[in-house]
Amino acid sequence: PCLALAYAILVKRCIIGTFKPTPKDEEPNVSSWQVFRPWLMGRLIPDPHLCGVSKLLGRHYDAISALYRLLGVKVGKYVYWPGSGFNFTEPDLVEVGDYVVFGSRSLILT
Repeated sequence: PCLALAYAILVKRCIIGTFKPTPKDEEPNVSSWQVFRPWLMGRLIPDPHLCGVSKLLGRHYDAISALYRLLGVKVGKYVYWPGSGFNFTEPDLVEVGDYVVFGSRSLILT
């Protein structure tokens, strides 16, 4: 699981790049590359447990936050992640503040 996640982070940073929000006054870019990028992220990390790594780490929430930061999520201090995990296809668009507690059935869509 750790190698699969490391590979996903490497591909995200070197090939996929950073996801950016569409400005309010513009139409979304629906080119094949822009549609392919979220699809590829969903295939690289197919489960909400970060390729199974979050199950290995257990209740070490700082470590889970560090992994999400490596994927591009803006994560504050002392975030309590749910055991069910999250599956972000566009992680750069997610921002989580300080002292956030997610419930076990929380869901974030990007």
